[in-house]
Amino acid sequence: MVVGAGQRRLVATALVLLAIALLGGLLLRSLIGAAGSLRRDLARLASTTAEQRRSETYAHAGYDYLRKIVPLLPEPGWFPVTRYQDTNRPAHLFFLPEYRSRPDPRVLVGIGLEEKDTGETAVAEARLQQLTGSHGLYRSTWLFRTHFDYDALTRLEFHSEPAAQSVSGHSYSVTLYETPLKSEVLGRWKVASGGAPVFSHRLPRSRRFAAYSRGATDYELHVTGPARIGAIEVFGVKVDLTDYVLVHRGSGGFTAIRRDVLNKGAQPERWRRFIALVKSIR
Repeated sequence: MVVGAGQRRLVATALVLLAIALLGGLLLRSLIGAAGSLRRDLARLASTTAEQRRSETYAHAGYDYLRKIVPLLPEPGWFPVTRYQDTNRPAHLFFLPEYRSRPDPRVLVGIGLEEKDTGETAVAEARLQQLTGSHGLYRSTWLFRTHFDYDALTRLEFHSEPAAQSVSGHSYSVTLYETPLKSEVLGRWKVASGGAPVFSHRLPRSRRFAAYSRGATDYELHVTGPARIGAIEVFGVKVDLTDYVLVHRGSGGFTAIRRDVLNKGAQPERWRRFIALVKSIR
């Protein structure tokens, strides 16, 4: 059967019209959906205040608790250092139009934190990557990941293998790198086991370091010693309150003031008033 040019044009026209109809139907449904969403958004705008919408949108960042504290700060433009159970958030951005961009370390606010988060806790178990050597000298490489934010890594705990526990006086050389690229050394230490099956090295306060926004980035540990290490556990403090005093704990958060600010002899009147107001919050 021979199809003429006129018939081909009719078929092409029909296909074009069918495509237009299908696209038109999709466009119409999209417009109807957008109109429904717009009506819901307009209804929400009409029935709520800007403050209510911020409270709902930023509930995950402890907006309601921060809203009680931030307006009381005695100095404009400052914002309390704010810590969370997992990772830090730019909470100061949630307070527009009263934008506050300067973090004030004199005031620390914790959101969604439990009491254990302010003390030493297990952070990670290191993963053995490489082991070389033989009797008398072993070299091992370990990786660990913090996942969440910590104010300080405080202690490395070593678990020796059973064969190493029968010999006392073992000493290990330990090097900690910022990343597996080994571009920055965070510390080098000599760690004595004393013949114990489990022994620790506690980082002095002057050498402790924070672990913020690490994500999937590993730390790397190199351990050299006369015996094999079976496991390494890393400890840290999520929120370090050593230099702070808790002055308020409420639903969803707490507020702590740096100790030197609490020295009443050095307190300006505006800070005394701020502390009194914070303590009175219900």
